[in-house]
Amino acid sequence: TTATLTRAKTLDIGAVRLENAPAFVVTLPPELQADGVLGKPFFESFVVTLDYASERMTLAPRDREVKPPGATVLPLQSK
Repeated sequence: TTATLTRAKTLDIGAVRLENAPAFVVTLPPELQADGVLGKPFFESFVVTLDYASERMTLAPRDREVKPPGATVLPLQSK
């Protein structure tokens, strides 16, 4: 699989809009059944809350970091 680096004029994910966002274009296998893959550079821009019970991901600006009751904070790490 090859990847080509480009810039997305706009990238809308839920209520979040990024402009001139760097993006890699890759062909995903049909078994993945996804429109795309988000990586660490994207997630580092937000406070990400995953609610497994409701199958929901919430993105908030980093300056509004709020920890929901009972939440576990997991920092992103690179190997």
